[in-house]
Amino acid sequence: MRGLETVILSSSLAAWSVGILAQIGVLRWNLTFELALYPLYILAAFTGWFFGNVYVHRLKRERGSAGRRLDEIVLQIARSRMLFVLYLFGPPGWLYLVRSMARREQLEEMPLVPILTFGVYAALFAVPVVLRGSAAPRRKLELGGGDE
Repeated sequence: MRGLETVILSSSLAAWSVGILAQIGVLRWNLTFELALYPLYILAAFTGWFFGNVYVHRLKRERGSAGRRLDEIVLQIARSRMLFVLYLFGPPGWLYLVRSMARREQLEEMPLVPILTFGVYAALFAVPVVLRGSAAPRRKLELGGGDE
């Protein structure tokens, strides 16, 4: 695992842990704020789009299986799946942590916000992941063709 994935993994685990502890009542926040849904969904959209692009960029750097052994290819597939799980389920922990800081009344009034926030995150994460193979191939521009 590289440095970026280590940072994402550790901070996501911490955010998920604190968010869940706050949700079940073990941890109480002294500073609570008004949870506005529109900025939370914008944050989820940006986060999903950003980490989708980072995931695609990480995969592009590791492509190219020509001349590789079978065990190296299998390890590459396993690593890409592990990265997919990390980038898809890690950063929503930060969003869940932000939501857990809202007032208790707001949390009880809006029980579906975590699911909807993850849906927004996952939809925008999927855009670069799905479109990564459909980009038009780059062609060289040749000036002054040879057949003239």
